[in-house]
Amino acid sequence: MAVLTDDGIVLIDALTSAADAENVLLPGLRDLGADPEKIRYIVVTHGHDDHFGGARYLADRYGARVLMSATDWDLVAGTQPADAPARDLEIADGQRLTLGGTAIQLHHTPGHTPGTVSPIIPVRRGSARHTAMLWGGTNPPTTPTAPRTYLKSIHSFLAQMRRTNADVELSTAPTTMASSVPSSSAAGPTVRPLRARTHADAAVYDGDGLHAAWTPRQPEPGVSVQSLY
Repeated sequence: MAVLTDDGIVLIDALTSAADAENVLLPGLRDLGADPEKIRYIVVTHGHDDHFGGARYLADRYGARVLMSATDWDLVAGTQPADAPARDLEIADGQRLTLGGTAIQLHHTPGHTPGTVSPIIPVRRGSARHTAMLWGGTNPPTTPTAPRTYLKSIHSFLAQMRRTNADVELSTAPTTMASSVPSSSAAGPTVRPLRARTHADAAVYDGDGLHAAWTPRQPEPGVSVQSLY
């Protein structure tokens, strides 16, 4: 996913490898009319190689800064995968990453990994303004104690969704999104689940099956959030 601002691009995750970044992500940006030279930040939602795999390539080529929680930087360092990016910026819980007047909130939601991060992004579609949430780690863990952590993260992130009136749901794993991402209760804001095609051919769809091209709230005009794969 790309957040396009007047001061550059924030990528949310970077696919599985340098080859994917070069052959899928970069052409996707160009198809949107975005210049990959303007990639400024890569936010890695969690330390699995299908999310950070292209980050080192993009950082080396474009000078982008890579962000991940300290816990998942440690996770990556412990497994030492071939495509791991060099350790760079650490995400604090509740941190705001601001570029071009667009502030992305980054919340720790451990469970899928010990340091999963879930963003909240101000968006708009045409003149309608919204707030999007991206659940950073979809599949629940299988170790005995980690599911409790996962559930606690769901509750804490739901509180952030209610606080920000989030009304757009996104997921890092669109094929399982409908069954796994948190949704607001009747007491909170109504959040309509979005649908997507397969992970290899994903585009964001609204509840009526219409393509949704969401654009961040600040600044106006010309900032957008797009799914690239």
